[in-house]
Amino acid sequence: DRQSQSQTAQSSIAEGWGGPQTIAGPVLVIPYQAQTTETVEEGGKQVTKSRIVWRELTLAPEVASLDSTLKPERRKRSIYEAVVYEAAIKGNARFALPTDLARFGVAANTLALDRAELRFGLSDTRGLFGQPPQVSIGGKPLELQTGNGLPATNGAGFYAWVDATPLLTAPIATEFNYNFRGNGWLTLSPRAGDTTWTVRSSWPNPSFQGGFLPTT
Repeated sequence: DRQSQSQTAQSSIAEGWGGPQTIAGPVLVIPYQAQTTETVEEGGKQVTKSRIVWRELTLAPEVASLDSTLKPERRKRSIYEAVVYEAAIKGNARFALPTDLARFGVAANTLALDRAELRFGLSDTRGLFGQPPQVSIGGKPLELQTGNGLPATNGAGFYAWVDATPLLTAPIATEFNYNFRGNGWLTLSPRAGDTTWTVRSSWPNPSFQGGFLPTT
């Protein structure tokens, strides 16, 4: 009963700050056309039919770098306490088309590069605050929308439409920054081939879990 009361009080204290947050991405999602065949029965005979369907090619960055600054705060109600935080995220990532697209069953001429999406995962978007997330490619700001997150954040997050046609000749790079609130803990779900995550915080006794430990 005490444990239940404690959890209820902590949830009430942290209400409006967003829950324990997971961040993921960015990833670049490119629609492409593929041909499928299926066998159906027509007039008592087996007939094989072909049709064109849309699928998605998801590209993880070759390299990604994220810099996080956390501002934790203790909040109390009666004898109960919760730790909430504000987080400022800055980062960049570089994308390139795989040299072996055929291995994925994708032909370059079937890619709808002008309809690509740059997707970011944030498990509780209610925590976004301050200025809207800022994302750019080649110095050009992108218009963002909520939704279309990543599996690691149960589909929650935000995204932008991108014309990724330049990928045909060279990698493209994105820069981003956004602020959010959360409580309890912060988790990163890395997607890049090489991910560097720098975290700064005034919290005196941090603890770490997961497949990677900090170097300093």
